[in-house]
Amino acid sequence: MLKPCDIVMSFSATRANAPYTLTVRFYNNYGELADPVDLSFGWSPQDAALPNDRLQRVSLGTYQLNSVFGAGGDKSFRVGANIDGCISAKTATAKVV
Repeated sequence: MLKPCDIVMSFSATRANAPYTLTVRFYNNYGELADPVDLSFGWSPQDAALPNDRLQRVSLGTYQLNSVFGAGGDKSFRVGANIDGCISAKTATAKVV
């Protein structure tokens, strides 16, 4: 069950030195996809994504990052958003092998 004002993140792949897509979905207080008003995004360590990559809107409430992982290890992604007046933040970790 979704929490009010939820952010859901998923990775298409978790292989070292390989391309992946990070998909981020933003849900409002009614469980509907909604575009955020304000959006912050970052990752750690640096090799989790390429330096100039950004989340791109692909449809209502759905954003994607297409990038390449560096070496194996845990890669953390942080997203913060204002979704219909509700502030939400989420961290997702990809275990890259």
